[in-house]
Amino acid sequence: MSGDTIVRDERAVVGKGVLTRYLWIGGDVSSKPKNVFVVVPGNPGLSGFYETLMILLWRGLSDTSDTAIWCVSHAGHDTRADPPINQENEDVYSLEGQIEHKYAFIEKAALPPDVRMTLIGHSMGSYVILRLMKKLKMEGNVEASAAYFLFPMIERMAETPNGSSFFFQHLSVLRRPLIFLTWLVSWLPEGARYSLIKACQSCQDQPSVRAIKDYVNATAVEACIHLAQHEMAEIKALDLQSLTNFKEKVRCLYGQNDGWAPKEYRESLLKAVPEVRTEMADMPHAFVLHENQKVADIILRWIKEDGL
Repeated sequence: MSGDTIVRDERAVVGKGVLTRYLWIGGDVSSKPKNVFVVVPGNPGLSGFYETLMILLWRGLSDTSDTAIWCVSHAGHDTRADPPINQENEDVYSLEGQIEHKYAFIEKAALPPDVRMTLIGHSMGSYVILRLMKKLKMEGNVEASAAYFLFPMIERMAETPNGSSFFFQHLSVLRRPLIFLTWLVSWLPEGARYSLIKACQSCQDQPSVRAIKDYVNATAVEACIHLAQHEMAEIKALDLQSLTNFKEKVRCLYGQNDGWAPKEYRESLLKAVPEVRTEMADMPHAFVLHENQKVADIILRWIKEDGL
């Protein structure tokens, strides 16, 4: 591949009929790059939301030889061929299942021992990465050289301003109506769906608009809600042991007015593990819709400062 072209790929990673969609630039998972950046989305976990960020990072890297950037969608969020949630596969779509899914993806890539792997997580993707780093270390697999957390939702999700809202506190009741509403909208003509999306969500980033259109899919919405319910129940206290173990590798970006990663959480993190490097920015949690350039500039600065 030449230039900064994004390539979409799908392959089986976790079984049970679930496919994995990922985006790559510079080389796919079979290319064995010496320098790789792995992006883990938030929820909804569609890799298309991060296409612009990937391109901006690629263009900003000082050296792209033997380098790749991958963004791995969450299982069940980004492929229309995936089966709906049932008793046999619901574990794949859970929070633990998504952590295992990313581990399986990296394991199957069979990266060389001397690889420089930088993990970039957005929102709950930061929690996935923190758990993933712990698992990679325990299993004796290739370890991350750095971990960049963007607006990290890594603790007390149900206590955040957004998590404690009526909507998220009543997801179990709203789940079926939301899935049915999505099913109805999915039957609208494409032009009507596009107009509805533009009316509900102001977004100038075209890859993100396409990702939103892909998300109008009852199976994907159900998978996202299923994951959100697990997040609310399982993302509680900070994993201080892991943060302490990886304190020299972790960097965090917090927003000034973030309903999922409030600045008070940054203060509690720094009090518990002051060595973790953090900074603030006046940007929204869903930066992929509007502020990709600003976030890319911060990540590129981090990469330069960390010698990656």
